[in-house]
This record gives sequence, C-alpha cells and structure tokens, in this order.
Amino acid sequence: MNISSGFILVSLGLNAALAAGVVHKLKTPAVMTVPPAAEARAAGAPAPGTATTAITAPSAPVEPKEKPFHWRMLESEDYRQYVANLRAIKCPEQTIQDIVYADLERLLAKKFRALNAKYKMNRDNTHGDYWKSDEEFLLSKYERDREGRKVHDERRESLIELLGMDAEQQRRQRLGLADYDSNVYPFMNTRETAAIRDVWADFKDRETQAQQKYGGYHGPEAREEMHRLALERDEAASKALTPQQKEEWMLRVSHVANLMRSSIGAFEPSEQEFRALYKVEYDQYLKIGPYAYMGSMDPDDAAGLALKQETQQAKEAAIRQLLGEARYQEYAMVQSRDFQDMYRFAQSSGLGKEAATQVYQIKQALDTELAQLRSNTALDPLQRSEASNGLYTKTAESVKQVLGETAYKRYESSYGGWVRGSVTYVRSASGDMVPVFNRK
Repeated sequence: MNISSGFILVSLGLNAALAAGVVHKLKTPAVMTVPPAAEARAAGAPAPGTATTAITAPSAPVEPKEKPFHWRMLESEDYRQYVANLRAIKCPEQTIQDIVYADLERLLAKKFRALNAKYKMNRDNTHGDYWKSDEEFLLSKYERDREGRKVHDERRESLIELLGMDAEQQRRQRLGLADYDSNVYPFMNTRETAAIRDVWADFKDRETQAQQKYGGYHGPEAREEMHRLALERDEAASKALTPQQKEEWMLRVSHVANLMRSSIGAFEPSEQEFRALYKVEYDQYLKIGPYAYMGSMDPDDAAGLALKQETQQAKEAAIRQLLGEARYQEYAMVQSRDFQDMYRFAQSSGLGKEAATQVYQIKQALDTELAQLRSNTALDPLQRSEASNGLYTKTAESVKQVLGETAYKRYESSYGGWVRGSVTYVRSASGDMVPVFNRK
C-alpha cells in the first residue's frame, strides 16, 4: 500500500521538536574541556621557561560547521521511508506512532467531512432533505456508514502496514479507553476482526433494507427472506473464520446469544452452561427462522406454528436433560413472565433475586390452591367464595412479609394485581348461582 507524503504532512510541533532534538544529540560531537597548558602545547606553544621567537606556529585549521538539521530532511515521497528515517535516528517508537496516528487521523477527518457533505449530514445540512421520508434518510445514513467503515478499515490497515502493529488498539489501551474489538474478538487478529465486522455490518444493512421493504408486514414472504439472510450471514461468517472462531463470534454477537443474555440473566448460568444452552437454542433458531424464534408468528400459519411447537418441545427436553431437574426448574422459572416482572421490581426496589423467587413461589402456591378450590364440588358457592377470599388475604400477608410494607404497596399498584381477587356469581343453566373467580 503506497501512502505518499503528498497528502500526509507531519505537523506535530512537539513531536517534530523531539525528533529534531534526538537528531541534534546524535550528530553533535561531545564538547570536551581542554586544560590551558595542554591547549597551548597542542597549538605549538613552548613549555614554561623556554625562550620564544617572534614567529608563532599557525593555528590548527578550523573544521567547517555541520549543516544545521531540519526535520524536513527526514521527509520522503514514500511514507514508509519516512517512518524508516525516524527509526534510523532512534526517534522513540511511541513518538513515531503518535506522529503517524495524528497524520492519518487528519486524513480520516477530511474523508469523513467529504462523506457527510455527500450525504448531507454536515453542519450545513443538519436535517438533511427534511421533506423526504424517514426511510429515505435511513437509507442514506446506511450508505454513509458503509462507506465510513471502509475509511476506518483503510486507516487501520495503513497503521498496521506502516508500524507493523495495531496502533489503534495500542493507543486505546494506553489512554484507558474501552477496546470493543479486544472484548468481542479476543481470538482474532486485526485483519480477521475487520473481515467479520464487515460481514456483520453488511448483513445488518441488508436486514434493515428488507424490513423497510416489508414495512410492518410479517407474512411468510418477509419471514422467509429474513431467514434466508440469517443463513447467508452464517455461511459468509464460515468463509471468513475458522469453525472455532465462528462459534466464539456467534456466542458474543448473534441474535440468539443476545436474546439468551436478556431472558435468562437471572438464571446466572456458568460459562459452560451458557455455551451448552446456546447450541440447543441455535439449533431451534436455524430450523424455524429468526421471526418465529423471536416470537413473531402469523396465527394463520398452521404449519409454522406446528413446527415451532415441535421444536420447542424438543428443545425443552434437551435442556432438561442437559441441566438436570433441579437446575432446569430454576431455568424455567426465570423465563416465566411472572418471575421476570417480580425480578424487575425486586431490582428497582433494592431487593435481591431471593425476594423475587419467594414471591414467585407464593404465587405458584396460590394458583395451585385456587385450582383445587374450583374443582372441589363438595363446597357450595358461598363456601368457595369465603375460601378464596381467605387465600387472597393469606397470600397478601405472605408477600408483604417478603417485600416489606413500603415495597409491597408499590408492588401491589404496579405488578401485584394478582394478590387481590374477586368473586362474582353468575346463574347457571340449572338456575344455580356459580362463582367466577377473577383476577384484578
């Protein structure tokens, strides 16, 4: 890659001064202090006490002064040669990195300004073409971002070629900045990281364009296209990475892994459990597609619904076997809507997972007792009503003991409608009054 100094000029005064100082030190001979007597003898002067003559010996010839150094002497049409020149005078490597990084940063800014002007996203066009639709604006933004990624990759490749290392990553580490690539791609080198990042970004754009094409329509055509794109992305990743690298990448950035982290966070899986669960989840994802996996199903798609139910049952059986019964019960609990509501409330109230678990178990017990009460034909409607009211009163007290008085009042008004119950009576076909249990 040929990077000329025609478009990259070194203008960091501090670094230039430091480089010049290094050169001056290397090229200026050491100054020696010569004793006066020795200096005289060196010039042909007689020793003390010796007669002198009127003719003195000629002085030693004065050597011409060395040409003054200027940092422009290090410049080269080939920027790689310029870096070599800096290293030849023993300019500190950190200073060289700073000089090169700053030069390329200026070039990067210039290209980004041109991109922003091209897509009307600069200061003169803050709102772009305001009369156009949001879809058109987003398409322009995606195009701009796609070209912007190429500029970033070009800069990074240039740094690697010129310096023999990833100066961007080194700089972020030195400044204590977050290094996303190191966290997400610790198992890849810089070029592999750039390649898979391009794969992900390209398919992200294609998915967005497909969503815009279909709008809010989630019919079979839309689901089929999204499923196809997901499979194509995985295939593209397989070509860019080794099987092990692909697995590590998918564990960190895939839709399946992201959904798992949000849905089973309270389960607190170990790394081994997460990896094993991911394989089971990903298998279902491939079979039914992203829309169905995320929960968006056409109620009239009988075949699709049947396939999801079949794969869901197979997945649950595999997870139960994988975790064992006790751990599986906890896994199933944290995914239930009831528990997730309680867990969010517990977190916002400064209570732990244990409090959410206890309230969840209280609710499970209430549901069981209410079911038994409804099926108890030995009780008349009035007796069922009294028994159910007693259950709700006991349940409310139990929840209050777990949460405390203040938190309970907040919980009851937000998530806790289930702790209050009412019974209404309706007349059956036979003329009897039958209780109907309602939840508030």
